[in-house]
Amino acid sequence: WVKRIGEEIYAAFDVLENKYQGAIQYHEGDAGIALFERPELAVMGAAAVKEAIDNLEPETLNGEGQLKLKIRQGLATGSVFTAVVGDSYRKIPVIDGKALDSSYQMESDADPDGYVHVDDQTRFLTDHLFKYENGELIEKPTFDIKTSRDTKELPIQDIEKQISFLERKKETLLAYFPPFTRDEVQGKRTGKNETATILFTKMPTLEFLADVFSHDEDRLAEAYNAHFLVLRELIEMEHHGEIDKLYSGKVIARFRQKNHQEDAKKAALRLPKLLGKNEVIKGMLHWAGIEADVPVSGYTPGLVYIGPVGSNNRRAFTMLGGKVNLAARIMAAAKKHHHGILTDVARGNKYACEEELKGIGKVKLYTPPEESLTVMLKRKRLIGRDAERAHLASIISSYYKSEKTKLVNIISDAGFGKTELTKEFETQFKEQGGRIYRAGTAEQAKDIPGYLLQDFVKNTLGITTETTKEEIRTKLDTLPEETRKIIHHWLGLSLGYEKPAQTGKELEQARRQTLLDIIDDTPKLLVFNDVHWADENSLEVVEWLSQNLRNAIITTNYRPKEISRELAGTKIQLGAFGTDGIKQHIEYLIKKTPDKTALTFIEEQTQGNPLYIEEIVHFLQEEKLLQDGKLTRTPQEITQILEQTGEGLTTIEKLVLQRYRNLRDAEKQTILDYAACMFGEEFPKHLLEKALG
Repeated sequence: WVKRIGEEIYAAFDVLENKYQGAIQYHEGDAGIALFERPELAVMGAAAVKEAIDNLEPETLNGEGQLKLKIRQGLATGSVFTAVVGDSYRKIPVIDGKALDSSYQMESDADPDGYVHVDDQTRFLTDHLFKYENGELIEKPTFDIKTSRDTKELPIQDIEKQISFLERKKETLLAYFPPFTRDEVQGKRTGKNETATILFTKMPTLEFLADVFSHDEDRLAEAYNAHFLVLRELIEMEHHGEIDKLYSGKVIARFRQKNHQEDAKKAALRLPKLLGKNEVIKGMLHWAGIEADVPVSGYTPGLVYIGPVGSNNRRAFTMLGGKVNLAARIMAAAKKHHHGILTDVARGNKYACEEELKGIGKVKLYTPPEESLTVMLKRKRLIGRDAERAHLASIISSYYKSEKTKLVNIISDAGFGKTELTKEFETQFKEQGGRIYRAGTAEQAKDIPGYLLQDFVKNTLGITTETTKEEIRTKLDTLPEETRKIIHHWLGLSLGYEKPAQTGKELEQARRQTLLDIIDDTPKLLVFNDVHWADENSLEVVEWLSQNLRNAIITTNYRPKEISRELAGTKIQLGAFGTDGIKQHIEYLIKKTPDKTALTFIEEQTQGNPLYIEEIVHFLQEEKLLQDGKLTRTPQEITQILEQTGEGLTTIEKLVLQRYRNLRDAEKQTILDYAACMFGEEFPKHLLEKALG
């Protein structure tokens, strides 16, 4: 019965895509989400779905008589974020955004006997077309909107190539489904009613980051990807579950192996610790300067239909049944009981709760045995550099016109903003629809030959320190045999593959060709960070890529005094700020205009280094030596204070140690325990040794 009703309901949704150009995102339980580019199409589609549901025959249920199916529909217009995260083995579409949240509220307010409830923006845009009363569409549209959808057929010229293409396409599409469902997706096993445990989890870390990065699609996708990798490792790899949906900071998963209820419980309990330990998520929270609650979870066992539903035109793999909604309600109930802070080493989830067998609505609460501190440091914002930004924008513009590969080098001494400017360049390029590839090196790795290129290969294939050997093997198995051998040998893996036949110069050439093989042919930006620590061969390969890779911008950043030689290509050099730039930077920091004495003093102390300006201004304000843009002591007296306290800034290393000394004891201990980030991406060992005396 559940499957049949699911088939009928989801078949009714076909009209959204077939006639009104909607894009159905999710089918889940008794709900669905669809996106439209035009609000009038969404209203028309909602009215058509309502009519299709009304035309279904009443259902006869034991003890209930005949019941008509009803539908509540909410519609909101605004910004929505969609992306696909994960890797070639396992990926998932995600959706987020204020319009999505608003549409949920509209659905809650909707009349189940009405057509659709809309928000103010939708009503404003469509008021001339439809009749509304208190936000509810009160009259079925009497006209039709003609739409067209482009259709393209792939000509069959070579049947063997066509079959090969479809086989590869099938493998790509299967990556969108959890491993345990792939037999069902391919029809090797039919969908059925079975006992499973459904888990709903709300992740405030992801919700907060989605809000912070609402205007930065690249960072938001990175936040979703980081959370998905944690969830996949925990739910699908460790506890044999299946991630079903990831949207609006929430995840829905099911467990249907022998110990499904225990698997769900363990996953819910371990999730806070894993999120708290994840370096990418921690780094994003630190960068944003925010704290987040621990995840709130609800799970419940019961009978659920799991399998494909829909029509011949459009099918979805989903799960149906009251237990899906019950798990969501338990999650909402758990949320009301406690409030806490996500820590770096959370030891459990006091919000994981399950339905007690004695009655619905009761919850069990699990309390973590210990807590610890979180140290968060905000990074500076890049001020000024308007000319350099404009230059980079013109490079992107000319690239998209010519599609010729270009090498761009962003150069500056430490503290002048090359890293921040590179990130802004990435954002500009991403906004044009291009793909970003990244790699970097570090001072600790400068004696490791090929570290930069190994990092590039790992990032491109999605291999991290948390990737298991089995996952790496799965990734490598998707590559051509020769490419697989080269990469396996290059990364120093021991997974049983044969060694490449090439040696010496032939092997080096094969490695370079492999880089071309694993990079897409779409518009792309390759970013190589801190190449002043890279070896000579890696620098040569970067230049070689600029001559042999099609359709790309290649960007490096480095310190000119620390690199073995300058790289070919366009050079964008960030120099010291002049007097006007220093003044602008100080105004941004203190929200006041500095007087001439203060401006001259800070210029002499910092030599126009933006990072030093930030640090010296912070110190002067902390010591009340700078108030309302004026020095409270003479420049000579303040210089003496700086010398006595060791606050004079001469090197980045000294700056880092100064920041360390300014922390509270508990924060210092956290730094030492977890080697947390203080400046840049890592905390160098020699500085740690100095800090320990």
